[in-house]
Amino acid sequence: MNAEEFEQQFENFYVDFGYKTDGNLPPSINVKGLFESDNLEAGLNNFAATIREHAQQEQYFVVLTWRTLTVGTYFCTLTEYQNQIVPQQAIIAAQNYQPPSFE
Repeated sequence: MNAEEFEQQFENFYVDFGYKTDGNLPPSINVKGLFESDNLEAGLNNFAATIREHAQQEQYFVVLTWRTLTVGTYFCTLTEYQNQIVPQQAIIAAQNYQPPSFE
């Protein structure tokens, strides 16, 4: 189930895809050199591309939210991340979620 289908089926739930890297770059990468351009945006884009290319470890995840409350964070595969496919664990969490009572 993709993100759009998920959000249509589960009212008030939202999913956001993200990734993080370990941030460990090889010593041969000159980070300072990436920012020597006068264009800060270009420097940041080059830095992000360098991190993605050289990172030793990446993790992809989905943040599941009900209204404004974070329900949980669930790992996903690169394929799920690229295609915005909601992992099964997040679907089960949405099905089993008991919203808080404000009484």
